[in-house]
Amino acid sequence: MFKHPNFDIYTPETLPLDQDLYLRDEVFAEAYEQSLLDFWNGQPWEPVGYASYAVVNSVGPASVEISWFPNIYDRVHKVSVVLPREKIVFCVGSWRAEEKPSIFVKSDWYKQLHVRANAVFGLIDAIGVKNAINSGSLDALRLQALRSRIDDLASRFPEVSFVSWADSLVLKSNWVAGHFASNVKPTYKPEILIELFRDIRTVFQQSLGLNVYGVFTQGSNEYYADPVLHISQSKNHVCLNSLGAPFADLLKIDEAARAALRQEKHAPYELYLDEPYFLSLRLRFEFKKDRLSRHAYTSLLSNGSRNYVCTTCDEILSNFESSS
Repeated sequence: MFKHPNFDIYTPETLPLDQDLYLRDEVFAEAYEQSLLDFWNGQPWEPVGYASYAVVNSVGPASVEISWFPNIYDRVHKVSVVLPREKIVFCVGSWRAEEKPSIFVKSDWYKQLHVRANAVFGLIDAIGVKNAINSGSLDALRLQALRSRIDDLASRFPEVSFVSWADSLVLKSNWVAGHFASNVKPTYKPEILIELFRDIRTVFQQSLGLNVYGVFTQGSNEYYADPVLHISQSKNHVCLNSLGAPFADLLKIDEAARAALRQEKHAPYELYLDEPYFLSLRLRFEFKKDRLSRHAYTSLLSNGSRNYVCTTCDEILSNFESSS
């Protein structure tokens, strides 16, 4: 296939880095080739099949790391994805037809990319716990009241898993990108966790008299079909049903923010949001995202430096785009 001289054939190594390209299912390769051949023979251009937007970030011996954009229509949603070389079928484009490179991948991998469960993660921590302990204001009754209030919140948000220990809380919510051919609808709603943070902030203030801060990111969930949380029959094993890398990034952001505070690189904030997660939020067009403070941290998900965004819960909530 793709023998016509007007086609540009790529290998993973020769694909352009940090430039827009397409991710396509292999089932459309033959029709895609024919559509361009027809175009070069003077027929009108006819788009073929479905395509996802992507960017190649780096190329390794066994895989290609890409940024995949499951949604660019009503939000800018970017996800780091590892594409195994064995799943790549063709890499082809045509500058003569102004066609960006397309990576045709195995059908099973392309479908799984769209229907697999991914997750949004949050880490919420109380501020001033040490002083509260030393002053004797953090007693068992207050902690039990906090736990009871979090139970109530959890019952209202069954799509979110809650794992808490006294003054800290981990949140996780699954989502899928959606796959039209499989009748799987998209379920990405990252705004829910920001709204939930507002409620958790109130619970901590009323139960413990303490303020909180939150760290949020998103990542892959390798337990594709499993629920957000697993609890063993014996009730003494809790699993978040995800690989550790997204959770590790929460800790990396938390660690970087704490170091920046000590070094007075930025003031304390209420929210520290991984930049791709922040950019995926549906915020009003008038809201100037670029003015928010950004600082670097070392991400395990993307194998390099990434930014977290400093802001407050009220600033984000007041700039959410109306759903009406």
